[in-house]
Amino acid sequence: MKGFFNLSDRKGSVMVTAIAAICAIFICAVSMLFCPIPVASQIEPFSVSSPPTPVGSGARAMGMGGAFVAVADDATAASWNPAGLIQLQKAEVSGAYSWERRSSRRYSVTYPFFDGKEHDDASDINYLSVVYPFSLARRNMVCSLNYQKLYDFNRSVQFVLPANSYQRFDRTIGFESKGTLYTLSPAFAVQITDGLFLGSTVNIWSDKWTGKSSWKNIYYTKWKGSNNEPFISGIEEEYKDFRAVNGNLGILYNVAPKWKLGMVYKLPFRALFEYTYKNKDNNDRSGVYYGHIESIDFPPVYSMGVSYRHSDALTLSTDITRTDWNKLAWRNDEGEVFRLFTRFNSNQNGISEFPRIDPTYSLRFGAEYLKIMEKTVIPIRAGIFYDPIPSIGSPHDEYGISIGSGISLGDLIIDFAYQYRIRRDVSGSELGFGDADVFEDQKQGLFLLSMIYHF
Repeated sequence: MKGFFNLSDRKGSVMVTAIAAICAIFICAVSMLFCPIPVASQIEPFSVSSPPTPVGSGARAMGMGGAFVAVADDATAASWNPAGLIQLQKAEVSGAYSWERRSSRRYSVTYPFFDGKEHDDASDINYLSVVYPFSLARRNMVCSLNYQKLYDFNRSVQFVLPANSYQRFDRTIGFESKGTLYTLSPAFAVQITDGLFLGSTVNIWSDKWTGKSSWKNIYYTKWKGSNNEPFISGIEEEYKDFRAVNGNLGILYNVAPKWKLGMVYKLPFRALFEYTYKNKDNNDRSGVYYGHIESIDFPPVYSMGVSYRHSDALTLSTDITRTDWNKLAWRNDEGEVFRLFTRFNSNQNGISEFPRIDPTYSLRFGAEYLKIMEKTVIPIRAGIFYDPIPSIGSPHDEYGISIGSGISLGDLIIDFAYQYRIRRDVSGSELGFGDADVFEDQKQGLFLLSMIYHF
């Protein structure tokens, strides 16, 4: 510590400047996306509503509740804090696979036909990476190439509008969303001093590189006529060729022999895509309400974490993240901008409301205990987190817990983790159901399996 802050040393001055620069841009919180949902009385395309939970990377980090910014000592550091890559001393390949289930329950005292339950299951590659450490100009460096799943859009909603004096038959109204967003992400880390590491990740979002950067939304109404023949009316939106580039900047600093400080800044970016809209009733391809959507602006993400390594066997960590959700924006080909929870008033033929959206603060706490034996190591991991979702006004609470373990078999390391999160009483106005008196509870279970091989 004393040597590091010796400003008469030129290297020390450079290091202090680097820390000051990182601290200057450190302010706030985590990434996001959106997931349209149908409106109660009609099918509304491109409903600007709440985003799904982003996908976390790797079983080890998720087993610690995602409190990994100041730990970041495996290949998934490219996602959590790229500066942590410098802690990898051997070349390695790694991969992770995930299984996920989301369960939701809707309820309404005023409109009981909204009551219902949905289950959405998904499984896919979570992470792939190749890591290579080396030395150059008498400095330790690490480079890696990563393939990571950041968001998925798999969700379905369905409810029945009962027959009444205005419509003779029951109508089933539903919504389905399918798709995934991946990035190809080269990363680099360098050791400035014994205790100061810097790193960066470049995220390339492109069908050409990932093969999976698109999603589709289907809104439909089904009913049967007097002759019992089925009728289907609906809208189909497709977002193809999602393309963008952004980066993550990270710093990891050994504050004291057992303490580390980590900070990450994820740069904002604008993503472009090819948008197609089709109304099955009249073959209209122009889009409605919001027009022909062309791009989406993602806000910056700021995170900070602290870890404490009590011994070779026990590590504790905590993270805080802030996101300014009001900076999320969609743009159409007319140059109009629509933000999260934008409300459209069809009677006035224009946008009626841009509600206030407060920032969210996510807090995560994690622990890892290693049972060190003669020929193997058995980890025991656990974490808890408070990870609120954006809402009109104040954020809506969401909580979760996680557990994990694994085993080392020579150069092969196997890890697994299970994470459970829950949110309650989310308002229908934030789910795409307009002003209807409807609420939703949601549970999410995520299981990850990771394997690392050193060579």
